Amino acid sequence: MIHTETILRKIAKFAVKYSCYGISNEKLNEIECKENILLPEKYRVFQSYLGKSLEIDGFIQYPDIIGYRDELQKEAEQDGVDFDIPKNAILLRTFDGIEFWYIVCDGNQNPDVTYYNLDEGVSSSTKTDLDSYYSDIIEKLSKYYERLMIYSKLRKYEITLTLSMVIRKIYHAQLISLEKTFTYTKTLN
Repeated sequence: MIHTETILRKIAKFAVKYSCYGISNEKLNEIECKENILLPEKYRVFQSYLGKSLEIDGFIQYPDIIGYRDELQKEAEQDGVDFDIPKNAILLRTFDGIEFWYIVCDGNQNPDVTYYNLDEGVSSSTKTDLDSYYSDIIEKLSKYYERLMIYSKLRKYEITLTLSMVIRKIYHAQLISLEKTFTYTKTLN
């Protein structure tokens, strides 16, 4: 099991390194109030550092998180599918709107993360707690952001090379133009 302070440091370090930003305590309080739950502190910390920056990998963000579970329940009932996610659960991620990862907000500060497949109507524990889940997410996101940064640097390098080539061509064209002007002026004299 990962120590809580370690995961909190990992979250903060990641957020600073990649200029991520999160949601305010007021918005986290709004989630608690509207969903009628008490969020684990780690969830609050994760969201306060990264809650607006995770537009990838199926993370369910504010304000979409509010009422999301209830919307899923309505859809499942319309489709005749059993919906087994508890009322006091908060959804963490989704994949294609069919698979979900959630935690039950029952006062446990390090709850188990549960996987739910809407098509199968089955929940199963992922055999991981919230600390381990976030640690794994940070590790995966770090690799993803590193690849993005490398691509971005390569792209900047390509742009710099392209600009350099354009500047050289313009400079070369100006030299040829100056040369022609000079030659033309010289022949007139």
